[in-house]
Amino acid sequence: MLLSLLPPWLDPTPAIIGGPKAFSSYATNEWAVDFFSRVLPSLRGVFVNGAWMSFLVMTKWNAAGVHFAWWLYCACLAFAGAGVLLLKPDQRHLRFWFAGGLCFVVVQIVFLTLIRNFTSIWMVISCLPPVSVSLAIGWYGWFGSGSVSRRRFAAGLLIVYAVLVVAPFGLFLRNIQVMRLMDANPLFNISDVGETYKTAPVPFVNVRDMERFAGELCAPVTLHARLGAAVENAYAVPERNACGRWPDLYFSGADNPGVHLAGIPARAVAAIGLPPDRTIGHMAMYSRVQAIAPAEGTRATALERMQVSPSWAPGPPTANLYEFESGAADVAVFTARATFSAMRIDGVAAADRPAKLLFTDGKMFAYGCAGCAEAERVHWRAQLFGVARNFDVIVLRSTSGGSVSR
Repeated sequence: MLLSLLPPWLDPTPAIIGGPKAFSSYATNEWAVDFFSRVLPSLRGVFVNGAWMSFLVMTKWNAAGVHFAWWLYCACLAFAGAGVLLLKPDQRHLRFWFAGGLCFVVVQIVFLTLIRNFTSIWMVISCLPPVSVSLAIGWYGWFGSGSVSRRRFAAGLLIVYAVLVVAPFGLFLRNIQVMRLMDANPLFNISDVGETYKTAPVPFVNVRDMERFAGELCAPVTLHARLGAAVENAYAVPERNACGRWPDLYFSGADNPGVHLAGIPARAVAAIGLPPDRTIGHMAMYSRVQAIAPAEGTRATALERMQVSPSWAPGPPTANLYEFESGAADVAVFTARATFSAMRIDGVAAADRPAKLLFTDGKMFAYGCAGCAEAERVHWRAQLFGVARNFDVIVLRSTSGGSVSR
């Protein structure tokens, strides 16, 4: 918990420059908007909304299971708080620290509610220490009481509380294929909470899997599809650790020199019908790659100071037409490199017929030629809408390559 508060002390410049600027903006544009009706929901958000979101979004539990876990979590919090009543008379200083911690949280929430019309989750990180101190004192009250039965019951409930806090993240940090998205967004505003969600495919790559193939990417190589997107979004950190330097990597690009390597989720192999060269973890690797577009890829060699997201190509979205040829059994793969940039596929045709969507994870789309004969060459026409430099268009070849027209 304390380590999470350390970075600003190591590099205080962003806080010194950005803090006054942000405060000035809040005070000028958003001061005291709907103040009184927002304080209590924001306080509730600090204590219990995070748990609700964790149970609803990070697990596969049904509605009844989510409600049960959340009410049990709330009961554990109430139980911990009640422990302050069991403190001995000579432990008044602990009661003082318990009350002081809660008062600090209230004062901070009032302040944050006053200066801005919504309270984002990163604005309340500093609430963690006083909340933790107050809870610790409450649990201490139970364990310090003279009753053995109380201590045993408190120990059991503390274990339940710890499991409830950790379990959603343990379930979430698996090989994620589909994610729940709340209709409300407590990450944007901690007072937002809802009971409905939608599921969406996600293109995440497990960090452990990335570490398994990191050492394979020290030589010059151009990365495509999910492999390129995963490494680029991670700033090639596993590769830099494995290679001891910035590796010589391009992210997409048809005209780049050297080896071209593509990776797709291993679960997609059966759907596209092309066996990979090999599979590492949950990533299927292909070296039979025909790069289509863009002509020039991105080649990162350093990070900008305080960089949060990769340097995607800016610009307004436009309509883009790609024409190329391939073998009948080849698979065309379209990937949105930028995590937050949109790539809309308006139409993909192969041999003058609509192509068949074989697999998608929400950011990568693999198409095959429906009803093509084994020996014929296939002419493709793909219409994509978005920023072209943020696309990665390739063909996974079954045997031989084809030609490109952009």
